[in-house]
Amino acid sequence: MLIKKKRRLFYGGLIGWLMLIVMILVCSEVPVKAQEPLEKQLAEAKAAIADQIKIIGQLKDNFFKVTAELSKEIENLKAKNAEQAKTIKQITDNYFKVTGELKKEIESLEAANSDL
Repeated sequence: MLIKKKRRLFYGGLIGWLMLIVMILVCSEVPVKAQEPLEKQLAEAKAAIADQIKIIGQLKDNFFKVTAELSKEIENLKAKNAEQAKTIKQITDNYFKVTGELKKEIESLEAANSDL
């Protein structure tokens, strides 16, 4: 009976150790397998970040290019506006000059007509 107990303890302990070893092997294999998808996700994330950095750089360059073009266009429009303002002033001055001359001529004709 004592021998049977010793055998049971021995085999029970042996089975326990074997199960422990198997569990250690399985558990150590799981993180290695789980690490591969994480490394793949990390590589994909790094690639996505690199693409986003490239796109942000392009957007920044485009922003400054468009801003420069718009500033140039604004300057051109300001120059045209100043030119048109000058032309309008000349036309207005000419209008008042001509209407003044015509008014004087009408008054002189009316005066000559009233003498008759």
